[in-house]
Order: sequence, then structure tokens, then C-alpha cells
Amino acid sequence: MNLKSVCVYCSASNRLDGIYTEAAVELGQEIANRGLRMVYGGGNTGLMGAASNAVIDNGGFVTGFSPEHLKDREAPNNRVQDLHIVDTMHTRKQKMFEASDAFIVLPGGFGTLDETFEVITWRQLGLHDKPVVLVNINNYWTHLQELMERIIVEKFASDGHRAFYSFVDSVPEAFKVLENTPELQQTPDIRWV
Repeated sequence: MNLKSVCVYCSASNRLDGIYTEAAVELGQEIANRGLRMVYGGGNTGLMGAASNAVIDNGGFVTGFSPEHLKDREAPNNRVQDLHIVDTMHTRKQKMFEASDAFIVLPGGFGTLDETFEVITWRQLGLHDKPVVLVNINNYWTHLQELMERIIVEKFASDGHRAFYSFVDSVPEAFKVLENTPELQQTPDIRWV
């Protein structure tokens, strides 16, 4: 896969355990060291700030999309080289999607889940073939992984939908998944009935 940019979905909370911040910094360093561009929601707090600042501190390039209405709750990172203030959350998500070749998901809350499930759903609908990798730091995503498997086992989704996302336990493993993603992925045969 010709990977040039990685979208990072993660928390903007400053109240998190240090293990999550360490992972965000590690991800930012790895993105910079690989010469990739980080795309994200433009914030300067929580894991968003930790990851984006780590990219910049290690000589990398960051593109951020921050909605106007969040400027007081989630201040944009003014160190970001390519920062866009956009009108809505919908615009933010669309622009992040368009600017990215792949998605790496660190632990996060409802907003992170919203972003993640949107790109998985778009993949299900055949709107893209970009890889989505959830990094299960501190077993944070374990219950979600179990739920997603149950959705498939109970036939609310097809067996082929497992190909739309990956779960890994560390940042290095996330990049191994991306390195092994074929240039043109085939959308699995999906049967609803």
C-alpha cells in the first residue's frame, strides 16, 4: 500500500492514565519517523495533543481540522503546520477522511467511537477500502472487540466484515498491519440474508 498519511482518532481528555499518553507519543514519533503525515481533529489536549506534538517534535508534518464551535472546549494546536478551522463536525470528519490513506484508533470516548464506526460503515457500504486499525492499549478496546465479534456471530453483519478493521495491542503492530495491506483491497462478498 502506498501509505502517505494516517488519520488518528483518539481522546481529547486530559484526565487519562499515563499509559494512554505514552502510546499517543509513541504513535506520533512513529508517524514522524516513517515520514508520514498525521491527519487528525486539530486539538491540543489529551491524546490528540500528545500525538500531534510528538509528530511535530520529531520533524513530522501534521494536518488538523478543528471545528469553530469547539475552540473553547478543545483548543486547536497552533503548532500544527496545516491547520484548518472548519464549520461543523461533519465537515471535520469528511475532510479528515479525504486527507487520509489509513486510520489508526487509539483509546477514546464517544467521539472516537463515532469517527471509527463511520469509517467502518463507509467501508461496509463500499465507499472506500482504507484500513482501520484499533490499538488496544491496556485492553481498552477488548470489550468492543468482543461486541463486534458478537455482531458477526449473531449475523447482524457478515463474516466478510471482519476484513474491514483490525485490533492490535501496540503501536508497532498497527504499522505491521498497514505494511501488509495490499495496494488494492478486495471488498469481501457480503451476504445479508
